[in-house]
Amino acid sequence: MQAPRADMEAFARSQGTTFKQYGGVLPTMRLYGVTAEGHSVVAHVHGFEPYFWVQAPAHFEPQMCEEFAMELNKRMADRVDKSGTTSNGQYVRYIEMGMKQTVWNYQAQEAVPFLKIVTVWP
Repeated sequence: MQAPRADMEAFARSQGTTFKQYGGVLPTMRLYGVTAEGHSVVAHVHGFEPYFWVQAPAHFEPQMCEEFAMELNKRMADRVDKSGTTSNGQYVRYIEMGMKQTVWNYQAQEAVPFLKIVTVWP
């Protein structure tokens, strides 16, 4: 089995493929590995939407998702991007609701509303 490249980090940066959208550059997810024969391989994953789940506040309704995403974008732009050039004020692509169970102190119980927050950047 071949050892990973010593210059893997520099190699990864040199292989970047980017797409212009929202006034910034969207990330491309790169997965690196080595085949059983010892050949280095890389897979460029385009179109991946980074996201995370949070438990929805009490009385949150699905029709509130769009307004909540706009508010998060506004607050992020106010605090993170004073220049207005990083992502053109777009940090959250969209929010949707789903029924999930928390893994925190997991106990078998009914699913509760969670928000899937899909971001522009990982």
